[in-house]
Amino acid sequence: MTAETTLCVRALNRALTDRQFLSRRTDRTPLEVIQRLVALQAQEPNWVYVGLWSRIHAFAHADLTAELENRQVVRSGLLRSTQHLATADDFRWPPRLGWDGPWCRRPRRRPGS
Repeated sequence: MTAETTLCVRALNRALTDRQFLSRRTDRTPLEVIQRLVALQAQEPNWVYVGLWSRIHAFAHADLTAELENRQVVRSGLLRSTQHLATADDFRWPPRLGWDGPWCRRPRRRPGS
């Protein structure tokens, strides 16, 4: 039998902010942080730089720009049709979950109809 630990709201909040690198900065790379977060909200292109700057020690604008140019990080409507940054590898996984099935395909409209 295993013992369960119930977290109070404060402890749960601290665990969440720590897991998202919001309680203290990390020395990880932008790619590692985005991978850990699964995706980073990116509706406004410059806000992701602020989001990473607040999470990473010694973060520089060029760090993320290089990842985008090298196509290690992708900006797309990955979640809820909202712009997010995700790693290129994570961006590829939804079709493997069956999201490319016929129920997800939209019928094509003919011009003028």
